[in-house]
Amino acid sequence: MGCFALAAVASPLYAGTIGYYRFESGSELMDSSGNGRNLTIAGINAAPVSYTLPTRATVTTTQSPYPVAGSYFPTVSPLTGTANNYAVQGGGANQTFQKYYSLASTSITSGLTVETCLNLANNDSTTKIIANQGANQTNGSWAFLVTSDVSGQGERQLLFQYATTAGAWGSNGLDSVKPGIQLTVGIDYYIAVSFDLALTNVTFYVQNLTEGGPLQVITKARQFSGYYDSTAPMTIGADGTGGNGWHGTLDEVRISDSALSQSQLLISVPEPATASLAFMGLGLVWAAARRNKKA
Repeated sequence: MGCFALAAVASPLYAGTIGYYRFESGSELMDSSGNGRNLTIAGINAAPVSYTLPTRATVTTTQSPYPVAGSYFPTVSPLTGTANNYAVQGGGANQTFQKYYSLASTSITSGLTVETCLNLANNDSTTKIIANQGANQTNGSWAFLVTSDVSGQGERQLLFQYATTAGAWGSNGLDSVKPGIQLTVGIDYYIAVSFDLALTNVTFYVQNLTEGGPLQVITKARQFSGYYDSTAPMTIGADGTGGNGWHGTLDEVRISDSALSQSQLLISVPEPATASLAFMGLGLVWAAARRNKKA
């Protein structure tokens, strides 16, 4: 079970949050961060569908080859403590996103963090975009994706790419940073990438929620120190043209315009008992301060 599946207290909403997308039924386009950056939907053919997450009590590890997608996604929102009952899923046999979610362009001047829970339905010869800003377009900035089964980077590899100059995507100055994580089809994951423009590395966070493995933290060196700040919209589930759609399920997508530390990630939200102890500690400090002031 994921380490943040039991969290039921609100986490601080860091100032760098651009948008937090929970995809609950009837509010799939809503920004749950309170910033008002609601999504619009565009692209080709069918839109992604609201997907009811399985009831945990009905899930068994003997289901073949793995439990139903989303079985081990968080049961509550780490930020608000409200129930997490839905995700979004692509259509057709491959569960491919042929339309995508878009939010207005935001300048990235200090850093970027992208987090999500996901389940890869299958793999083929196409790249599968999780989120991006102008990928495969002129003057794009970055892309967070999983490689195809014929990629020179390796099959089903988690990959972060960023452009260093304006121009056609990949024409020059495109750095591809790979943590060496191969996703397994049918497994629920929490994944994140943290990109600090002031540093020379990119940090990836990956946890296998289905099998309950530990959070993996992988830091990789950047090839280029430059970064091109695009004016293209950010999109979730496909590139900016509707191509390279994600295959499978996405949930709990949070995008931040700073490089969050591990303690600030959704997966690091303290469980209720831990949070209560923290609040008690703060209360004792406050009381002591008042006594000292009176003295």
